[in-house]
Amino acid sequence: GKIDGGLQFGGSPDYAVSTDLNPWRSDSSHNAWTVEFWFKTNANSGYLFQTANSASPAAGNFDAYISWHNTSGNLSFALRTSGGAQRIAESGNSYDDNAWYHVAAVLNSAGMYLYVNGSEVGSNTSISASTAKTYSGSLYAWVGAASQFDSNMGNGSKYSTAVMDDVRIT
Repeated sequence: GKIDGGLQFGGSPDYAVSTDLNPWRSDSSHNAWTVEFWFKTNANSGYLFQTANSASPAAGNFDAYISWHNTSGNLSFALRTSGGAQRIAESGNSYDDNAWYHVAAVLNSAGMYLYVNGSEVGSNTSISASTAKTYSGSLYAWVGAASQFDSNMGNGSKYSTAVMDDVRIT
């Protein structure tokens, strides 16, 4: 990996799922956060990160994706509002050249932001920590794949073919 051993995802069925992260995202007071990690890939498809209410495939509730947009193939960060509307912060690049990149997805009181190597590459201020979806029960972090497809994301695959390292949620 970038720093010692990383996780190598080779597509289906390679992925990792966290333990239950409740109370993270359980209400608006727990809904300002950052997800960050290093990754490298030569394919602009699949999901690098997703949250879901199940550790098993086909979760009923899911969002917070870091993936590639279906239309452009660009790296993107997507969330759902409490009312279910999808919001996307899209970069202008796919970052699929097999080089290491540090990505950070941020949700705070002002909006959602996507950073690559410390520079803001996408944002959306039509959603915030107080208007984003929350989870009343269990919540899991999916790394290297998605529990469930969502519209506009994944660019054709739930599973990524990436190496990822130092995944952190704060």
